[in-house]
Amino acid sequence: MRIRLLDRLFIYERLLQEVTIYLTSGGTFKGTVAKVHRDFVTLTTISGAIDIPFSSILAIAPAIKKNRKGKG
Repeated sequence: MRIRLLDRLFIYERLLQEVTIYLTSGGTFKGTVAKVHRDFVTLTTISGAIDIPFSSILAIAPAIKKNRKGKG
């Protein structure tokens, strides 16, 4: 059973987990889902809030935090 995009957005909104949103144009946004609206999602990023229409979203995934410590 696949989780629909809308269901996944609601889960991330409740968890306040940082996510990466992949757009159909090839771009990405990284931030926290602030609110899921009827036709779009509001994402809060370092630079401010961004409204992204559902038609522009290709996929959503948890943000991967890079390990800042060097090996060695």
